[in-house]
Amino acid sequence: MHFKGDVEITGNVQDEMVVEALGSIMILQNVNRAKIRAQQSIFIQQNVIGGTVTSGENKMLVTQLISLLQQIRHSLERMIVAIQQLMVMSKIREQDIYPLTKRLLESKFQTMMEAMKKYKMMCEQKREQIGEQWFDIGSQLDGCLLADRPNHFHCLAGMANLLRELNTFIGQYDREENDAIELSYALNSVIHGSGDVVVTGKGCYNCNIYAGGTLTVHGVLRGGEAYAQKGMKIKEVGSSLGIKTVLAVPKGETIYIEHAWEGTVVQFGKKTYTFYEEKKHVEMKWDDERQEIVFG
Repeated sequence: MHFKGDVEITGNVQDEMVVEALGSIMILQNVNRAKIRAQQSIFIQQNVIGGTVTSGENKMLVTQLISLLQQIRHSLERMIVAIQQLMVMSKIREQDIYPLTKRLLESKFQTMMEAMKKYKMMCEQKREQIGEQWFDIGSQLDGCLLADRPNHFHCLAGMANLLRELNTFIGQYDREENDAIELSYALNSVIHGSGDVVVTGKGCYNCNIYAGGTLTVHGVLRGGEAYAQKGMKIKEVGSSLGIKTVLAVPKGETIYIEHAWEGTVVQFGKKTYTFYEEKKHVEMKWDDERQEIVFG
């Protein structure tokens, strides 16, 4: 079933059915082994069993690209500060900034290089879905970070101008509203949304979850993997049997868990922490200075 605007379904969506809408979708009962896809929000009043629920698919790509640019921006800000400090302490001249940038990228800012490579790869893979402006900002970053010879970016003024361009570009998309997915319970399902994902009932079991915004689970998250671009708050993760459950966020975000069981794995960027014992009221985040996951 395909709808040009919003749609409300009062009954169940059953096996192998596909519901697509350019607007929002509201389902008042269950989704059983069916696919639900909307360009805006999705609200499922009851359960999702063996289903696939996707909202804001095009916005999800933008969210992922902006996240990479935000990582690059954060690292670029830190690099500029490091260069300024070295210029004061070591009397480094403007003409030395290019080799200094190279050394910093190879030593302290490898994660920025990884984000750059991922950004370029995603742009190439999704070329038909994105505009030239994404390649333009990528080319400017290339000119500063990946150049094989010095250019106008390799001075403090050039780097400051690039940072302003990056801030302006990100700001255009930061203001965009993302769409939400809200449901009561999910089992063996895929739930991918460009915005917030909220589970209001008893929880999610063996699900793959992606939230372009925040992930909030008022019940249990047991088994499977969950990623949230803007942090997550979970009432209970894992089980007393040690079922592996993976929670992942970017390094700048926070994970709060009221009750974490043994076997829960938390990931910030590529760094992981595994719970080997039960813990309660846990807040975790990434510490840039210590380069490790810390408890708040």
